[in-house]
Amino acid sequence: AYFAELDTDMTSRGFGTEAAATLTGGGTATKVTPLVVGIDLDEATRRGITVVDTSRTMTWSVAEFGVAITLALLRDIPDQIAAVRDGGWPDSGMTGRPYLFRDLADCRVGLAGYGSINRHYRRFVAPYGCAVSVFDPFVGDDVGEADSVTLVDSLVDLARGSDILVVAIPPTPSTLGVID
Repeated sequence: AYFAELDTDMTSRGFGTEAAATLTGGGTATKVTPLVVGIDLDEATRRGITVVDTSRTMTWSVAEFGVAITLALLRDIPDQIAAVRDGGWPDSGMTGRPYLFRDLADCRVGLAGYGSINRHYRRFVAPYGCAVSVFDPFVGDDVGEADSVTLVDSLVDLARGSDILVVAIPPTPSTLGVID
């Protein structure tokens, strides 16, 4: 119903032949808003359909949420909330359980992929002073130097050297399944 109100006749969550099949299935679309990638641009052009890329409209918010989740996990916030809801208070002297909190500044952050989401994520965590490494085969040394990140040679190396691993790799046929 929402999309019917827009000047868009179809959206795509697929890529490659799945999206192309949806696009060529008939209808009178004049604009297509792909939510991921892979619309058959040649077919869209042939049919006079305008394709609009909306993939970067939420990157800032996604990166902010990634930082929020990172901090929540480092501080064990879900368990701390549960303790308070149960009438307790997180106090290692009372529970006999030591705090397991970690400071982001003491963590090594690994960014798998260095597109717009992880670039925002890196900017958001930079003030904490944590070491940031990146694996992205399309990023050159000049970008690594400019952004003060260490580039690594593989996803395995990135994971081994990271306390926190943020995966923001677009789902394409060549990237699906790279982490299982």
